[in-house]
Formats: sequence, structure tokens, C-alpha cells
Amino acid sequence: MGYYAIGIGGTGAKVLESIVHLAAAGLMPGAIRQFIFVDSDNDNGSRTRAENTVAHYRACKTHLQLGDSNLLKTGIEEAKHWTPFNEPNSNLEGCFRYNMLSETEELLFDVLYSKAERQTTLEKGFHAHPSIGAAVMAQAVDLNNVEPWQTLQQIIEQDQNPRIFLAGSIFGGTGASGFPTIAKLLRDNLPEQTKLGGALILPYFKFIYPQAEVGGEQPAQLRAESQHFLMNTQAALKYYGLQHQTNSYNAVYILGSEHPVLVDPSPGGAEQKNAPHFIELYAALAAIDFFEKNDFDENNPYHLIARADRQQLSWADLPSVANGNEIQSRIGQLARFAFAYLHIYQPTLQEILGDESKRNNAAWFNTFFKFSEDKQAIFDFRHKDKIVVDDNTAQKLNAIEVYCRDFLLWLANIQVNCGNEDGNNEAVHLIQHSAFAKDEPAQGSLVDLKPVTEFESQHFGRLIPNVRRSGSTAELWGAMSRRNLIDPEAKGFGKFFSALYNNCQL
Repeated sequence: MGYYAIGIGGTGAKVLESIVHLAAAGLMPGAIRQFIFVDSDNDNGSRTRAENTVAHYRACKTHLQLGDSNLLKTGIEEAKHWTPFNEPNSNLEGCFRYNMLSETEELLFDVLYSKAERQTTLEKGFHAHPSIGAAVMAQAVDLNNVEPWQTLQQIIEQDQNPRIFLAGSIFGGTGASGFPTIAKLLRDNLPEQTKLGGALILPYFKFIYPQAEVGGEQPAQLRAESQHFLMNTQAALKYYGLQHQTNSYNAVYILGSEHPVLVDPSPGGAEQKNAPHFIELYAALAAIDFFEKNDFDENNPYHLIARADRQQLSWADLPSVANGNEIQSRIGQLARFAFAYLHIYQPTLQEILGDESKRNNAAWFNTFFKFSEDKQAIFDFRHKDKIVVDDNTAQKLNAIEVYCRDFLLWLANIQVNCGNEDGNNEAVHLIQHSAFAKDEPAQGSLVDLKPVTEFESQHFGRLIPNVRRSGSTAELWGAMSRRNLIDPEAKGFGKFFSALYNNCQL
């Protein structure tokens, strides 16, 4: 069985980002064969962050042999970005060769699209106009001749039970246009046994332009206006219902929030780097639920979820994957691992590898490693796997460090990204983020990590709220000095990382 995920637009990219982190926590049922990021904005900051997270994850998989550990267990074979435009400064007129249309066709085109819709450059998205995006997507997606669609089709034709999950917003431009259009193209061209699932995401954020930009004449160029999101959503849902535009899907998960968060307005590009949000975590969990399904109810393909308290979110509100506590325990274990490695073990490893005499300050190092006589290499604790202390060693350690930072940033921002101008803030109770992250955003709407020396180790045992105390950093240090929870299938540094992760269980 092969798993595939397609993130459409900025929201779709952020859902794929969340899927990566759930995969790192061992929650995916199997390897992801292909990620596809669908976005006309080549520089979109949210998508770039998601793509970087995938790259950092894959680097860890390449450099570390972790054995049977749930840490970074899932493989991600390939990740590609696709844009419907081959040339810069493309617009709707250019896509459909407006100047070459007949007089009748040109008149019809003018009736369907305003001058601004026809002439606005689309290199930064469809500006919350799905009527533009749907036309462009239908013309540009070609499973027979265009990559990565051609490769996707070839792989799926060899797959006995392929499952494809699509995610996108319904209230913008790229996601709203791509969600039904791409699904129909896939359904019409892929083998019958292909199962399609999708997260249809209702409004969960909004933005306000500076006062100087409000009012006045209608701008010549299109731009997304969040006051239109609900109207766009209503129109799209009505259209989907009347035209049966979700019939291509075997399962659709509908998600949204009645308390949309406030984000900085952006025309697109690198500046559009919105903070992760718990709705995207829900959508990633929906993907896992879809991948794990054995039976599909064709008469009831729509899935909704609610929470106990409209004003707050806790672990108990997250849908269960296998059992009620699995999501909390897996994500909590990964959070403890990332915290401990960045704050304590990574600096200590660097110090010891720079000066082998420092190893006596860390009994756990001698549990896992032994220096060669010339001090130029180390071996694992069974003295079988030689690890040369060189630039490649630094690359391996850097890979896991960078991913740990990605994960903690994602988790911290989900925790704090819940404010709006109305004061109807939702309280998120998933992680004690202040132990490792700043409370105030450093740039835009994103919070940043504290320097690792300022992580608050006294809160390590209570990183996850409302669980029994799960052990201090001192207790973890002691456990790491004993040869327990060592995976015999892991190799090199993988033995150490696997043991550290296993000792960080809640």
C-alpha cells in the first residue's frame, strides 16, 4: 500500500508540514511515497518552510540508522513542488492566449472575468479567486506529460492499493480551485482501486490591511480580502453540493474554527510565512485516519469533529488514531527528546568530540562510545561500528539538531497561535512552550526558540500538561548512563539517539 499527500496552496503546504511531524513521532502507518506541493507562488514562505522541514527530516533518515525506534520511523521517498505556470508574470489572458481568441470567445471571456481578473499576474497565487485557479488548474494538470504528475501516475499504476490525500482551504484561491479540480483529474485518470481522501479547510485565519489601504478606489490588481472568506466559503460549499464536486473523494474531512486567528496581510512570496495552527494538526490527523481506513462508507463520506469546550483545545480534543492517549504520548515523547537533545546532549557531544578528555564528565558517553587510540575516531559501545570524527560526523549531528528545532518551533507556534482582534482567544493546552520558546513573536506572527542555554530544564518533567510527572533531566541523564533501551538494530549514532528517544517516554 502506498501513501501520497498533495498540499494545495499555503494551507495545504502547512498540512503537509504537520504530517511530517506526526510521521517523526511514529504515527504514520507506513512510508509516504510522494509529497506534492501545488502552489503558483514559487517563493511562498509557508511552503518553503514546509519543504525545508521535509528536507531536514529526509536528511536525518539518510544519516542515521535508528533501528526499530518510532523516532523518524516513516520514510518520505520524494517531495516535489509544482506550479501551473511555466513563465514569470503569467496572467489569465496569457494562459488562454486571449489575443488569439475569436471575437465571440473574447466577448465570452470578458463576461466571465473582469479586467483585473484577466490581467493580474498570478505568480503569487490566485488572490482568493478560485474561478481563476480552477480554469488554470484544469488546463495545466497533465498526468501523462507534466511532472510530477506523470511520475505520480506511473508509481500509482504499479501500486496495488494507493491512497492519495489532498489538503487545501476552501476560502482562498489555490486551495479552493485545486481541491475539486485536481481530485477529478486524478479520479478520471488513475486506476479504479485508487482511494482519494481530502481535508477541506474552512476559514481559520483572517487579516486586516493597514488603514491607509482601506477604502478608496478599487485596486487594479486583485488581492485576497479576508472579509470575503465566509462568502467565498458559502458559495464554494453550495457549488460543491449542487455539482457533486466532492464525489471524486472516498472520504472528505471538513475542518474550521469559529475564532479565526489574526495574521499579517501579505501579497505572497517569502513574506507569507504564517505560523502553524492546530487546524493543520487536525488535518494531518485526518490524513492518518484516511490512510489507516479499511472500510469506506460511500453513503457518508463526510467527517466532522467537535470539541468539549469551544474556547479551549486540549489533548483530549484531538481525534484518536489508535487509542486515546497515543497522540499525546507520541508527540510528548518527541518533544522531550528534542528538548533534551538541544539543551543538554548536543552541546555535550560537541564538547567531547572537540576534546575527548571531556568524556569523563558524561558517563552516558562511555556507555555508547569509545575513542580510538589515536583519538581520531570513536566506536559504538560494542566496538563494531567505527564513526570517524570528521565533517560527516558534524553533518549527522546537525541534521538531527535542525529537525529538532523545526519540530519544537512547530509545536510552540501551534500553542500560541490562537489570538484575534476580538479578544475571543482560544486557549491551547498542548505543551508548556515557555520552557523552550519565546512568548512574543520575533518576526511576523511566528514565535522563535530561546537560546538552548536558556531552556528551562526544571519544566522538563511537565512539558506536557495534565500528565503524571515524567522524569527530570537529571533522571534522564542517569538512565542514559545505563545500557537499557538500546536498540541492537541501530548503528553508530543511531544507537544513542534511539536510546535517548526511548528514555524520553511519558
